[in-house]
Amino acid sequence: MAAMDFPASPAVGDRYPTTAVAGQTQYVWDGEKWATAGSAGIDQAAADARYVNVAGDTMTGDLKIQKIGAAIVLDTAATNDNTAVYSTRAAVPRWGLFLGTSAAESGNNTGSDFALFSYNDAGTNNHTPLQIGRNTGIADFEKKPTVAGQVWAAPIDALAYSGMQVNGGMEVNQERGLGSFPLTNGALVRLADVWPVSYSHAAGTSVFAASATAGGLLTPSNVFAPNMLVLGASTAMTSVAAGDWAYLAHFIEGYRVARLAWGTASAQPVTIGFFIYSGVAGTMTVSTHNSANDRSYVAEVAITAAAWQYKTVTIPGCTDGNWFIDQRNGMSVFFSFACGTNFQTPAGSWATGNKLGTPGSSNFFATTNSIYLTNVVILPGTEAPPAARSGLMRPYDQELLTCKRYWYGCTPLGHYAYIVVAGDTSRHYQQLFPVQMRATPTVVVNWNTGSTVGVESLSPHGFAVNTSAGDTLAARNVISWTADARL
Repeated sequence: MAAMDFPASPAVGDRYPTTAVAGQTQYVWDGEKWATAGSAGIDQAAADARYVNVAGDTMTGDLKIQKIGAAIVLDTAATNDNTAVYSTRAAVPRWGLFLGTSAAESGNNTGSDFALFSYNDAGTNNHTPLQIGRNTGIADFEKKPTVAGQVWAAPIDALAYSGMQVNGGMEVNQERGLGSFPLTNGALVRLADVWPVSYSHAAGTSVFAASATAGGLLTPSNVFAPNMLVLGASTAMTSVAAGDWAYLAHFIEGYRVARLAWGTASAQPVTIGFFIYSGVAGTMTVSTHNSANDRSYVAEVAITAAAWQYKTVTIPGCTDGNWFIDQRNGMSVFFSFACGTNFQTPAGSWATGNKLGTPGSSNFFATTNSIYLTNVVILPGTEAPPAARSGLMRPYDQELLTCKRYWYGCTPLGHYAYIVVAGDTSRHYQQLFPVQMRATPTVVVNWNTGSTVGVESLSPHGFAVNTSAGDTLAARNVISWTADARL
């Protein structure tokens, strides 16, 4: 190898050889020594301190790109690799903006989705506040957005009018009012308006009662409930036979649930939210059924003891079966707390037959216990209001009119009926209903004399009463009557 013949009096920046030669090291004079030439004519150490290394580097200053069409490009050849921008604190991740997640690209524009990740103090991913699918463009928020720390009010308020439930706050009690009454084994008893209750115990040893009772603040959520339903056993149902049950139910008219399009390929999901309290812990079930009870879906709900809890259940739409969309029973919803094997099916799928519980559901009345239910909302779709907004119901006056579509009456005695007397041969009384009833109701009329008279001109709009000649009724009498068109 030829000896190096460096210039005797170099100036700073002079190079040797003057022109770079392939395969030969080039040197530069830095004012003190000849050093290996690096970027911009300085040695490698000086270049590393001044420039960013294309193989990866750490910058100690800010980066600014100033040009027309400025851009940062993140490029990866892999089809299942993350492309992301991270923020860290002391080298520990805090946030990650993923401009392509590791979801594999498998065709049809799937994979490489957008996501925003947060990390806990240890640098472990703890939330994904936002995701956007590349193939759908749908933004999915992990939690409901808020404005100034509050859940958006207007859309949730509107949900009150979208609720398919009737009397979800249990505040309308036309027939029974508030108070407790005993239940008959095997009988379906109407509790609050459009809220039946029933239990069946083959052994016949349990004693049940039900009531509609005044509500209040539900701690710890501090949500107000107008009223609540109570199902309790003062003597336990210690064993559950194959055909036993204990439930609160809600039957919904077909017109109210028609928007779900159940029984078709376009069937939509439904979400049920409710507050529940039990003296004992266990797994209750919420089930939906068609009118024929040959299609049913059962969901399990875990309940802790002695605490008000807000629960939500989303049930996928049923694409088969016969679901009424007229004045008949469009959907039945059961809240079950004891269920025999005759009515059990695995949770989480549509089943054939009348199913109320699952093999994993509990007997909440194995000991004496009371169940409280209130603030029930049943909404199309997959979203229910949060617990703090679960008390959103239609105003009482509108809920009352809705309930009168199913049951209306004047009882006990206390309504003065003025009777038209025609030549002392008949007396006539006419009643128009305040709202068209679901169907032609069953009407029972009683006078203060204790006699029952026939009903004429009966329709969903009203009825009339005519008495025969010689009746001893006076021209002014006290009357009571009921009109029942419940599902």
